[in-house]
Amino acid sequence: MSFPSEPKRYSQLYEKGENLVRDSARMRLRLLKTLESYCHGYTEPAISLARLIERRCGIDIVVLGGSSFHANWDKLFRDGELRDIFDTLTLAFREMPDEKTEPRFKAVGRREAIRKEFSQILDEEMVGYFLDEEGIVHPRVDEAFEGARRSLIDGLKDDKYAAARNYLDDVDRALLRNPTDGRQAIRSVFDVVENIYKQAFQKETHINARSLANNLKPIVGNKYCDDKLESQVAEKMFSGFCNWVDSVHFYRHEAGRPEPSQPSEETTLAIVSQGYSHARWLLAMVSV
Repeated sequence: MSFPSEPKRYSQLYEKGENLVRDSARMRLRLLKTLESYCHGYTEPAISLARLIERRCGIDIVVLGGSSFHANWDKLFRDGELRDIFDTLTLAFREMPDEKTEPRFKAVGRREAIRKEFSQILDEEMVGYFLDEEGIVHPRVDEAFEGARRSLIDGLKDDKYAAARNYLDDVDRALLRNPTDGRQAIRSVFDVVENIYKQAFQKETHINARSLANNLKPIVGNKYCDDKLESQVAEKMFSGFCNWVDSVHFYRHEAGRPEPSQPSEETTLAIVSQGYSHARWLLAMVSV
């Protein structure tokens, strides 16, 4: 029996699942062992790379052990901040000698090899990041999207928003499925908004334009009644919010079809990103 050069494993076939994580001890350990296999901490190239990372990132890596210095990759990858770990992946890729020749051993293309291994680890461990062709780590969506998401998370810290936070996780899981489940991502971000709304107006069972006009519009009007310009802007923002709610309903229930069709990636990201912003704005409107 013959096998492909990189055979599938049990965990990839049966346990990969759909759960997204932002950090992972298993990911950290795999990245650590991969870097050590190319650049062991006691070698001169490792110490040189570590000193470069120290200068660029402002962290301590090189330590004195006994009578010699070494790069403490273990502490960095197990306990360090993700930003420093991801910067290290990029710098390791860029500084890696592409060809290594030793007695009875020659390796060529090492730079691309380590990039592929790092990239494979991020994919297999289902973290919300990917490594590009230049060795740079990116969120799987753009920075503005991530910024809106982080801002919303900060606003949902209260215990009463536990369900909203769970729906937010559902958005991430849907976006990172392969292929992306845009329909579910849109439904889940709507659930985030609706949960916030129902916490503020507990007699309401769902959110729609009529309910918003009855409950939220007076609050928006009163909030900025002393500032004519901001009042006009807030009225337009309220209208935009109502339009967003109406647009999302198409992906929750499509007449004549058991399930609405999948949206394009650009439509998905636009609706979800706007949903994050609307949810944060809604929180500001209904918070005392």
